Amino acid sequence: MSIVSESWYGKLAVISDIILKIYATHQVGDMANRLFEGMRMFVDFDAADLYLYNEAEENYTLCSSLQYHAKEHTTSEELGIDQSLLEKKINLVYRDSDYMTEQLENKKSHNSMYRRNQFQYGLHMLLVYEAKQVGVINLYRFMGKPDFDYDELSVCNMLKEHLALRLSSEVMAGIEIKYTVSEVVDRFGLTPRETQVLKNMLAGKDNYQISDDMMISTFTIKKHILNIYRKLEISSRTQLFKKVKEYE
Repeated sequence: MSIVSESWYGKLAVISDIILKIYATHQVGDMANRLFEGMRMFVDFDAADLYLYNEAEENYTLCSSLQYHAKEHTTSEELGIDQSLLEKKINLVYRDSDYMTEQLENKKSHNSMYRRNQFQYGLHMLLVYEAKQVGVINLYRFMGKPDFDYDELSVCNMLKEHLALRLSSEVMAGIEIKYTVSEVVDRFGLTPRETQVLKNMLAGKDNYQISDDMMISTFTIKKHILNIYRKLEISSRTQLFKKVKEYE
């Protein structure tokens, strides 16, 4: 009995540290990365993502993903979240298998995102604050692994209220999610040339200045810029500056 008690004391101490990081980390993307790192001590998952809810667009904006290339903007359907669960407007932690039906298995997510990434099981944290959606966290396991268990769900349940409160400040303040250059390179797969062009753009240089600095034609510069826009799902320099930090 004493061994079990000591084990739980140790677990609660680590969970308390995770909760502290949830509130103390300023950038929501950095917070998500620390959250995933801490959760891996208690929950076995192969990939994860955290999305903020965009009420105006009625979709989700990616804050952070781990071990797979998540979409920048997505819907509850694409994530495999049943609309009836969202309509409850409560913080909820559940597994796909808790609500899985034949209809859900045929949804777009299980025909594309799950199969493309070879995911078999998902664990979802629907985060709500004052009856409003603020975000969702998804954890995934590859095919061939067992489903998430109740102990893992209990850890997520300890964190859900804190995460809902933390993300509510992001959603209500309308804070734009901004990435560093290195995060953009890793997340969106920019080439070395595209990265160099991106840095010059963030420095305020126009196409002709970038062309002179890199000693390549303005036509090639335009091609690199279009590729950057396509990968980041934007269409202008204004959107670029809203999405990427000028400084690392």
